[in-house]
Amino acid sequence: MLKGICKEFVTVKIKDNKLYEEAIFILKSPQSKKGPKEDMLFEANRILCQNDVKKPKKKRKTLFFALISFLFLLLGIFIGFILAYLLQMPI
Repeated sequence: MLKGICKEFVTVKIKDNKLYEEAIFILKSPQSKKGPKEDMLFEANRILCQNDVKKPKKKRKTLFFALISFLFLLLGIFIGFILAYLLQMPI
């Protein structure tokens, strides 16, 4: 249990973001609240925009590796048929 701790924080509600609904920023010291509220909100929005998550490109890599795997599967089947045919022929 903590006693005697008082922290100042800024809460920013985000409308047009698929990942974040709300962000909470905890201020370092009570002296940091001396600035205007607009400055704190501007800084919070700047941090959120800077860390905005973009679409990952894993789908393209996954599709590429799936196609390569499928080609190796077909190559293995082809080599298997050739070996089975060659093993059945008398020398």
